[in-house]
Amino acid sequence: MIRLLKNLKELYKYRVLIQNLVSRELKARYRGTVLGFLWSFLNPLLLLIVYTIVFGFILRPRVPEFGQSPWLYALFLFCGVLPWTWFSSSSLESSNILMVQGNLIKKILFPVEILPIVVVTSNFIHFLFGLPILFLFVPILGKSYTPYLLF
Repeated sequence: MIRLLKNLKELYKYRVLIQNLVSRELKARYRGTVLGFLWSFLNPLLLLIVYTIVFGFILRPRVPEFGQSPWLYALFLFCGVLPWTWFSSSSLESSNILMVQGNLIKKILFPVEILPIVVVTSNFIHFLFGLPILFLFVPILGKSYTPYLLF
């Protein structure tokens, strides 16, 4: 426990570097794209639309809890896909980050533990961009916000 606190204090010293690297990562992700940061909102929205079409209208799952509404099942899937996308992309990108950022590691002296934190944080920010879409469609579909939305 003491070692964990010591490591957290060490990382806290580099918080400005973490903020700058996260900002750089977010800017680099959409540099050169037509819509820029708007993709952070459009990607989850398009994902919800695709899930609605595929699982709601084409495959038509028979789940009694959702009645005949294809939108509710798509919203149910979307609730799980948002955190899963954050987790899977963070895991995948974090496993390569030392190779990808090799030049940065050679040029600047800092603890390399920061780089996976940067990846997870930038993916978390993209996860947060998907939440307004989820929160927008819950009342539109006639449902209420409950603690079950978290699970």
